[in-house]
Amino acid sequence: MRGAMLALALGAAAQAAPAQQAAYDPESFLDAMVRYRTLAATCEEVLPGSPMGDSAEVRLFFEALDQVEPAGTDLRLGRLLDRLVRSHGASICQERLTRSALRYGQEAVRYQAGKGEGWPNAPRISAGPWCASVSCAELLF
Repeated sequence: MRGAMLALALGAAAQAAPAQQAAYDPESFLDAMVRYRTLAATCEEVLPGSPMGDSAEVRLFFEALDQVEPAGTDLRLGRLLDRLVRSHGASICQERLTRSALRYGQEAVRYQAGKGEGWPNAPRISAGPWCASVSCAELLF
């Protein structure tokens, strides 16, 4: 599923790329962005706050390319979250989203440096924190 979403995103980037900028390959940037957004959608109901709202500029990025934003969730993580106490699930989500946001940030810097003139800027995202504590223990009550 994520592979199909990434293929759509790559197609959008290829359509937007001017011929002289063909040397830059946005695949790792788009992969990091779609991966973050997939985690955000998966964790939306578990975390207090909204990782989807905090990364809403991603949708605008795809709109600027006249493309529909790839959408989906991490089914494996979703099944795990259904079995856990909410605080434990939220802690896992917060930690994974933080790591994913760091990777996205690194790729966004590379993207900004290599993107063509006609390409939209890298969307801003917020990496939380969504819980008051690392363990999200406050969600037990």
